Amino acid sequence: MEKKEIIKIFVFKKILSDKSNLIRRPFSWRSHFDDEAQLIFNEFKKSYRSDEEAWFCLCRNIELPICPICGKKKVKFTGITKNGGLGYNTVCEDCSANQVKDKLDKFKKTIDKRNIGKEKPQKKYVGRGSNYKSEEFKEYAKHIKLEKYGNENFNNRKKCEDTMLKKYGVRFVGQSPEAQAKSQAKKREKIHQIEVENDCIMFSTLLKKFGQGFKKLDIPKLKIGCHIFIKNEYIPIIEQYANEGCHTNNYTSKLEKELLEYVKTVYNGQIIENDTSSVPNLNFRTFELDIYLPELKLAIDFDGLYWHSTKYKDMYYHQRKTECCRKAGISILHIYEDEWKNDQDKIKLIIKGCIKGDFKNIVSEENGILIGRNDFPVFGNYKIIKITEPTLHTQYDLSYYDAGKIYYKEIK
Repeated sequence: MEKKEIIKIFVFKKILSDKSNLIRRPFSWRSHFDDEAQLIFNEFKKSYRSDEEAWFCLCRNIELPICPICGKKKVKFTGITKNGGLGYNTVCEDCSANQVKDKLDKFKKTIDKRNIGKEKPQKKYVGRGSNYKSEEFKEYAKHIKLEKYGNENFNNRKKCEDTMLKKYGVRFVGQSPEAQAKSQAKKREKIHQIEVENDCIMFSTLLKKFGQGFKKLDIPKLKIGCHIFIKNEYIPIIEQYANEGCHTNNYTSKLEKELLEYVKTVYNGQIIENDTSSVPNLNFRTFELDIYLPELKLAIDFDGLYWHSTKYKDMYYHQRKTECCRKAGISILHIYEDEWKNDQDKIKLIIKGCIKGDFKNIVSEENGILIGRNDFPVFGNYKIIKITEPTLHTQYDLSYYDAGKIYYKEIK
């Protein structure tokens, strides 16, 4: 049966496409064959080297070209590819192997030419796996040990350990506190010398001082040896960035410290900083509470504009954290950086009202319904009526969402 007739039958059976390129099932064609199609294909593939090559030529209605070098065999079939490859080589298998062999022979001749007149140096009794395994070296080593120590099986390592135990009280020099201190002192001296000569400071030193936050800044790094340094001219930028209210687990901003100091002036109970065990979050994690007053079940979070902006926090992050705190029996008050900077007196009044339980001065009332921020505590016999969507705020070219507003009224 000719190829054209086979293609018509396979198109009718929807194994091949009816379009001009004919390709329909380049990989799963076997599973769509019925008994008739299988018999036709078995007869067709006899003139090909493999089933894959036969199907490749059939579904594309092509024949593999003849090798341009020998002019006898078809080019090498490389297989149907998903990335749109050609599917076959430019030469046949034999010519391809000969080309590789010719290249290897040419490479060997080039290497041999380079080594003409050069003798490869032989290392005597040096190098792992070289002359150490030879019988000649073993006999030589036994002779030296017998002559020097009186025992052909003498182990010099044991003597070395005994000497270290006598001198330093340890088996190896690296275990000695004196040696370790000396090594550390040399390292510190070397790093200090690099810092002085290049007017820079070690990157790890800045991480300990400011935390991980400043790594987001586009500051060039200086690599010397295996250590990374930052030029001293960029330190003011890092300090300014760290003091703008952004903090990490290792660093608390100056503004957050100011907030903590104020809380201590109006509250004398227990204060826990950076609590991570009280409020569960998704995926078996917990929310971090910047300032937590366990006796009042009240948390106060300082939210820096950068890390709590829409770049890093989604629309419902603060509202979700507030709800998780409520489920854990904790009220959380979000203090945003721009509020603390621009209207500190009002924020202090809010904090004092939440701590003292006097919330009438910080909420508004309409027809018996109290309206306040969603993160305000709900005191006494009051129930929540409604919580609004978070509001978008923009300050210093940064935007963030608050926790929304809350409506609640007294239960009579």
